[in-house]
Amino acid sequence: MAASRNPLATAEYFEHVWCASVQAGADGIVRVVLGDVHLGLMSRPTAAARYGKACIDGIPDDDVAYLGFRIQVASIRTLRECLDDAGFPVAGSTAGAVWLAPSQAHGCLVEFQEDTGFSEGAR
Repeated sequence: MAASRNPLATAEYFEHVWCASVQAGADGIVRVVLGDVHLGLMSRPTAAARYGKACIDGIPDDDVAYLGFRIQVASIRTLRECLDDAGFPVAGSTAGAVWLAPSQAHGCLVEFQEDTGFSEGAR
C-alpha cells in the first residue's frame, strides 16, 4: 500500500512500466495488478479516513510514499485471537479487516484482510 498525491497518475505510470492493469475501486483505492501482486494506491486523505490519522503520521509528503502491506487471512476471528494472545492491540478494523499501527509493526501499517476464497486445503 502506498499514499500518492495523484493515485491514478501513479497507477498509470506503473501500468506502463510493469505492463500491469489498473483497477479503480469504489473504496478510493486504485490497484495496480500484476498477476497475484496488487499495489494499492490512495490519497493521504483516503488513507487517513480508512486507517486513522495516527496510522499515517510520519509518512513523508513525497509524490508517493510507502504505507505498509496487506495480508490475506482465512479468518479474521482466528487472527484476532492470535493477536490478542500475543499482546498486539488492533489499531482499527472494518468488516473483514483489521490493522496494526506502524508503531506496532516496525514502521509499517499492516492490514489483515479476510479472504473468503480460502479453502481448508489452501491453508
